[in-house]
Amino acid sequence: MAANVADCMLLTYRGQYSTCQIQVPDVDGKLGAVEIGGLYYSCFQKLENADKTLRVLTKLTESGDRVALTTTSRSYLIWVFESEARLVVRQRPARRPAIPTHPPARCLLLPKLSSPMLQPVMLPDSTQPVMALHHHQGFYSLHRQQLTAAAAMELGAKLVWRGNTIAIAPMREAYAVFIEEPEAAPAPATPAMAPEQEPQT
Repeated sequence: MAANVADCMLLTYRGQYSTCQIQVPDVDGKLGAVEIGGLYYSCFQKLENADKTLRVLTKLTESGDRVALTTTSRSYLIWVFESEARLVVRQRPARRPAIPTHPPARCLLLPKLSSPMLQPVMLPDSTQPVMALHHHQGFYSLHRQQLTAAAAMELGAKLVWRGNTIAIAPMREAYAVFIEEPEAAPAPATPAMAPEQEPQT
């Protein structure tokens, strides 16, 4: 499962990064880039379609690239980590917002979702089990489903802005958004729950 999960940094406001220009060994001239925690990511592609953006991000990470994503009201910008980048021009950093800020959060992107990836878990504030995505040693509770790709990305950005780590996956011919639950624990098996919660991919 892990090999098919794309791990992307979702940048939701300018306080998380600064813009700059860099040079890399295999490219002539300067590249537009963002600096995140002292690391440089060059601008790879600008897209207007959310479905295609998710596919490109997944393909890049499957090839071994580390990626980040910024959004505007009309487009998505994909950034790719440059390990040998040299800073050329540092632009003036954006004014930090007066609201509480969070560091860039991880967003897991799944190209497909199958039943073995899901299992019921118990949360500290719930008396009933909830369905969750199991990734590595962690659980992500199902937050909302039946979303378009654009709606899933928009909701994901809002959740990340609040400090959550999320996952986005296709589910029932649409998309679902999951939220990481650090305190979740596997629930006792209940025969009635699993068939109703199985994804339709």
